[in-house]
Amino acid sequence: MGGWKRWGTRRHAAASGRPEPAEGAGGRATGIEYPVWRLVMAAVAAAVAYFFLAVGVQLAGHELRALGAAYGWSGEAGRVTVTHEEVRHSRSTTRICFGTFESDGGAVREGVQVQSSRGCEPGRVADVRWVPGEDTWLTTTTADRVYEDAGFGSGAGTSLLLLVFMGLFCFGLGGLFAVGAVAVGGGLAWEVLLRAVRRQSK
Repeated sequence: MGGWKRWGTRRHAAASGRPEPAEGAGGRATGIEYPVWRLVMAAVAAAVAYFFLAVGVQLAGHELRALGAAYGWSGEAGRVTVTHEEVRHSRSTTRICFGTFESDGGAVREGVQVQSSRGCEPGRVADVRWVPGEDTWLTTTTADRVYEDAGFGSGAGTSLLLLVFMGLFCFGLGGLFAVGAVAVGGGLAWEVLLRAVRRQSK
């Protein structure tokens, strides 16, 4: 019955020369054209997709470099002199080892985190690979780190978990919103193109 009523309203409006009212999803006049809402939805979906994909790229890239440094594939080569260990209390007690890194090129960086499974004895010197920290609007500050090995307790396992699970989470959500943005925006663009072709053919 609702479809017949709307059809009758259109016939009456056409016969009287008055323009038809804009209809919402439920057939009621809204004052806002339906394509505008679709355009807004596509823009919001595109923005959310960009955010999650950008976070995924940055997070995966940083943790991949850290994982590669633990296995000797990436990072700047040099030596670290262990200086001290700090105990930090948050949800759990964490022990963080610090040291002074000297690259093969002579650059010296102090206060870097030492990722190693061989202890944190002050004064110990080890061959390591350095990975710089990152501080952007997408992630919190990540401290400079050096990796001595990929053994248990070296931090390589944490990098692998972040790379796999957080990467899949960010890329998964980003991909879903990207598909939605393309579907809604592409459908709207196709309808506009068809209307333009029909107008030219009349």
